[in-house]
Amino acid sequence: MKTTLSWFTVALLCVAPLLASAERTALSREDIRRMALETQLAIEFIEQNHYSRMSFQDIDASELIASYMDELDHARLFLLQSDKEEAILRFADTLKPVYLSKGELYPAFEIFDVYKNRARERINWIFERLEGDFNFTTDRTFKPDRSEMERPADPAEADDLWDRRITFELLQEKLAGDSLETAKEKIERRYTRTLRFIEEIEPHNVQETFLTSLTNLYDPHSTFFSEEAADEFNIAISQSLVGIGAVLRDEDGYCVVQELIAGGPAEMSGQIHPGDRIIEVAQGSEEPVDVVDMKLRRVVRMIRGEKGTEVRLTIIPAQAADPSARKVVSLIRDEIKLTENLARARIIELPKGEEHTMPFGVIELPSFYGAGMDGGGDSSTTEDVKELIDELESRGVEGIVLDLRRNGGGLLSEAINLTGLFIPEGPVVMVRDTSGQVRTDWDRDGRLAYEGPLVVLTSRNSASASEIVAGALRAHQRAIIIGDSSTHGKGTVQAPWDLNRSIRGFLNRDKRLGTVKVTVQKFYLPDGSSTQKRGVPSDIVIPSVNEFLPIGEADLPNVMEWDKISPADWDFSDSLLPDGSLYTDKLVEKLRERTEQRREELEEFALLQRQIEWFRERQERKEYSLNIEKRQAQREKDNAFRDQHESERDRLRLELRWDQEEVLLDLTAKMRNQHQEKLLESPLPDGRSKINEYYQRIFYYQPSADAPVEEIQVVRLDYERALRNLPDFTEHLNESLGVDIPQEALEAALTTLDRADRISEFRPERILADHLNEHLGDASVDDLLPSFFTRMIEYDPSVLRNAPRLDIPLRESIRILADWIELRATELPAQTVAARNEQRDKEDAK
Repeated sequence: MKTTLSWFTVALLCVAPLLASAERTALSREDIRRMALETQLAIEFIEQNHYSRMSFQDIDASELIASYMDELDHARLFLLQSDKEEAILRFADTLKPVYLSKGELYPAFEIFDVYKNRARERINWIFERLEGDFNFTTDRTFKPDRSEMERPADPAEADDLWDRRITFELLQEKLAGDSLETAKEKIERRYTRTLRFIEEIEPHNVQETFLTSLTNLYDPHSTFFSEEAADEFNIAISQSLVGIGAVLRDEDGYCVVQELIAGGPAEMSGQIHPGDRIIEVAQGSEEPVDVVDMKLRRVVRMIRGEKGTEVRLTIIPAQAADPSARKVVSLIRDEIKLTENLARARIIELPKGEEHTMPFGVIELPSFYGAGMDGGGDSSTTEDVKELIDELESRGVEGIVLDLRRNGGGLLSEAINLTGLFIPEGPVVMVRDTSGQVRTDWDRDGRLAYEGPLVVLTSRNSASASEIVAGALRAHQRAIIIGDSSTHGKGTVQAPWDLNRSIRGFLNRDKRLGTVKVTVQKFYLPDGSSTQKRGVPSDIVIPSVNEFLPIGEADLPNVMEWDKISPADWDFSDSLLPDGSLYTDKLVEKLRERTEQRREELEEFALLQRQIEWFRERQERKEYSLNIEKRQAQREKDNAFRDQHESERDRLRLELRWDQEEVLLDLTAKMRNQHQEKLLESPLPDGRSKINEYYQRIFYYQPSADAPVEEIQVVRLDYERALRNLPDFTEHLNESLGVDIPQEALEAALTTLDRADRISEFRPERILADHLNEHLGDASVDDLLPSFFTRMIEYDPSVLRNAPRLDIPLRESIRILADWIELRATELPAQTVAARNEQRDKEDAK
């Protein structure tokens, strides 16, 4: 039952709690005014511009509160059902008319305080509980996935839930080989970090979470970005940033250099190395700011800046003998090209008979990138792909696979332009806006970069712009779609709007405001069908574990529905290619039959099917026993399957390997060459050459003198796999060093590496020294490390840039291209434009 609020109560609600909240969260009055302005502008923008035209007044306040609490506590572990009910009772009636109408976020901060206090209390409870005894012989169970479950009703139910969870986590560590005491220490460190993360949440993070909870009630892709998050979004779109070119991590309150980006100021200076700790940051000649214990995101923001400006870093060198050692490094910020995320290509040789091969090109496109929100970045997806196509064709490839399996979308303009590389002209996508107006985006330039057989390889991770490309090429009968049963199903367009561009934002331009990204349009393919929710279906489906994962658009809350509009008005003959590279239904059916036959005959498909069946069984396993004997039996069964599967996969990977060659963009090749030169000419801080040496979690691996040096992050190596090859590993190390390391000592070292906390404990040189020093004789751990990590890479070659893989969907795509070429030349000769038009006339007459 709703209550009527007096004007005095409303005024009191608006003023007093706001000041109390400001004091509690250390918000200045200026922060409060800025957040209020951002909140009002964000609400106004989404209400006026969202595709659904849903009024803000139609938002259910209770649903918004529940959604916000789920964003804070997505696993539904800390907050109680009573907390949710109390928050709704307290704020549902006043949230919109009293607070949000004025841009005030007092309810959001109050609910966050409840969450933070619950988390503090619960983590302290965990620390106390870890001091007690645990029973691993009961018949109790635990369900790790709580996304669809209710919150604990009261503290007693929460205690029982957490007792099961902690028992489950300890059991996981014990099954992996840890003692109970070691497992307890590991869990304690884990929740210490969790508590620290929660304590470091800043007011703008609370605002961002709350406003995104609000925008997500319109649809799952409308989002509010704080100023900092907007910068990250722009970097992803433009594939470039301005800074020093270093990847940083937080380690016990220190900002630590993890790796250097090729060609960046940090690498080119030769003064900064992995493992160095940044303790102060200064802008030009200004006084340095202490950044120890500062949130990493803030440190990164301080280090980034405008191109051509100076930043001075005070560093504790990783190898400093005295921890009080300091050095100051001055760097000039520059634009950093993130070339590893640009389009790339390979030439793969398909064996035909005993002595012949057919070359095919594979273009892998991670995203559709170009100029970002601020106009930065000069890389273009379309121009990069055209450059790769030209290079592939110059090398005589007979067909191309456009691999969009990991492409989550990007710029619509680039998707349209890229589609135009493969068709003479015609509609690519239709876009309907909030008023119902439909715009058709065409390729009209007549430019064709490639006319030959084309496969688009997709998955359920292919979303948005990648679905437009796949759907348009399919509509033009220009490419065969291969992969999962359908793509992701994101058929909506979001527009990012810098709130400073609004009139009120401009009038308050002294305040740097955030950005709201709002769904403003829907995509439709040339035939009028939406890609929303249903995605683009494959012409030929390759079995995949993705079919059993909740990763599609339809699995998200508040999704917009599929619909259809009138098809684009166009003459199909304008898109026809006279050489027969267009596909027909008859061709697809024949290709599908050949794939089905191979699925019945080839060993690699049998391996894939066994993996899928095992994965499906694991996905259906929602509840886990807390009885160690039952879990051990299940673990042994799972390990046996995994060992057999890995053994078969490795055997097939080597037996069925096809020769391949990487094809790089000129920019990528230039940056890599520059990076290689720097690796070869610059020694480690202690004067050693980097080649096949280990330093600060990086192994600089060069298998031969003419091979490039690869920087292997050793934290990513599969130490458990090495344990499964323990006799061979032990023999290899003893032979390479002329020592006698007992197998049990190496087993202890590998186990420690495998189980070490990747943030605070992973120090390979120390771990190996602790376990192996007494067995090394005249050798040292430094002598051991090159052989040790070389062998690790041989066990786990997936860490290498061009490691051979058993990529079954890609292999089948190439076979389908070869079949297409064969059928076109024999059973299905090319249709002329006139013959195709005649066929269309007959169909229209029917």
